[in-house]
Amino acid sequence: MDLFSGECRSYKLGAAPTYLRLGGRVKKLSGGSLPAGLEFGQESRPDVRSFSLAPEDMAVMVSDGVSDGEGDDWLWQLIRDFRGERPKELATRILQSSSGGKDDRTVIVLQLKRREAAERRQTEAVNRQTPRAG
Repeated sequence: MDLFSGECRSYKLGAAPTYLRLGGRVKKLSGGSLPAGLEFGQESRPDVRSFSLAPEDMAVMVSDGVSDGEGDDWLWQLIRDFRGERPKELATRILQSSSGGKDDRTVIVLQLKRREAAERRQTEAVNRQTPRAG
């Protein structure tokens, strides 16, 4: 994710879908690739999707253990209706609402926030003063 432009790219190999909340609408990004190592005699190629996030938009990535193959209407609704301030709150709600099954569960929520000019200048000043390893 480019934090200044909001341009994003997703690479997936046989993974669960990514959900985007763009404005007030939810969009599902699915792919058709098999997990790495399952394509006989061929090198696996990831599904590559490009998308843009505007301030306050979200990308929600979940593992297959979250939905457990029982449909995702509940997940669409949680993402669409979320009004909290922090992405961590949505990730926690998704984990608490998921079926839990026997598979591991992972949720990653990315949200693009608008930074004020003064905050950006302060961060840039700190970054200039921080010694870099190398």
